[in-house]
Amino acid sequence: MDRDGKMYKQNHYRAHWQPFWAYLGLLLCSLLMIFSGWAAIYDLVAKPEGVGQEDAIVDLVAAYLG
Repeated sequence: MDRDGKMYKQNHYRAHWQPFWAYLGLLLCSLLMIFSGWAAIYDLVAKPEGVGQEDAIVDLVAAYLG
């Protein structure tokens, strides 16, 4: 298949900026995974009043699995 040919450009050509959306999606999903459990990690480490350690662990697991 000739990538410089007319048939290729009509049927298969993609814009040079097309991967931008894939990179943006990967970045945003990664940030979501990193930051989604911070409140649960805080509860586990700081041990605020009214939150037991078992509840904090369940919250942490639920944040990353859910």
